[in-house]
Amino acid sequence: QHGAVVIRLEPVIKKLVLVPLKSIRLGGDLGGLTRVSGFVRASDGSILLAGLREPGHTAIPSDFLMVAIQGVFKKGAVPFISLDPDMSAYGTLPGAIGSITVPQNTRTGGLPEGLTQTSFIKAMFEADYEMKRLTLGINSPIIPGFRRWFDLLKDVPTSQQNAVRHWLCSLPSPAGDVYVYRSSGSVAMLFESLIGVQSESQRFASGTFRDAGNDPVADESARQMTIHYDQLAEIYPKLYELHGVFDLCKLCSAWRSLNIQSTDFEPWLAGKPSPALIPHSYAGLGPFRWATD
Repeated sequence: QHGAVVIRLEPVIKKLVLVPLKSIRLGGDLGGLTRVSGFVRASDGSILLAGLREPGHTAIPSDFLMVAIQGVFKKGAVPFISLDPDMSAYGTLPGAIGSITVPQNTRTGGLPEGLTQTSFIKAMFEADYEMKRLTLGINSPIIPGFRRWFDLLKDVPTSQQNAVRHWLCSLPSPAGDVYVYRSSGSVAMLFESLIGVQSESQRFASGTFRDAGNDPVADESARQMTIHYDQLAEIYPKLYELHGVFDLCKLCSAWRSLNIQSTDFEPWLAGKPSPALIPHSYAGLGPFRWATD
């Protein structure tokens, strides 16, 4: 049961490879797939993944799928992570003004405890950290028209500058970008999985961060990251790797929503993903400039 699906997506053609779930080795990768864009459940109950094998990119680890199956498909979990500034570092800085470097503490949620110390979660942290390196001006990609938060901030007087949090998220699928087909006991689904960035503007006051309300710079920074994400992912492998995490979360959400059943899932539900070391914190990224009361 091997094959391919060809979808016409103007102005390009994407050829999706079909990989039987039974053929995938636990502890390996997803049959060379670098992206997952859907699945087929054949009339005999077998599952095939539909996806891309894009040259120059590392195949998605099978551990990613195991975590998604056990967390998202079985439990209905919504995984999330956060890199939070170590607030204890602000206590020694009057008003937290100037150039500072503080550790970024890791925080995980949504998944059962046994799935949090995995490569799936580590990939989320690594992508978030890479995104922060971009927004803060540490990484300098050459992409026409792209401006980082660090660049946009140069146009704003210091007195009007706010602290900003950015985070990566799954974007809603555009209309017509999810396709479901049923026939004679078989089901096929194809989808588009998109990644974007959202932001929140904050001000540091009385020892804590508070909502700063509408911030055009923060909004534009998030928009810039979103519309250029695919280009950035071609430059920074950790951003590309996050596609695999989001693709599989969407896949397993679809399996759960459509109540897909198959004995092919059994070894994935019974398996144990390899542990991955998640650091307590990542190194601070400064310099920052904060606005205060």
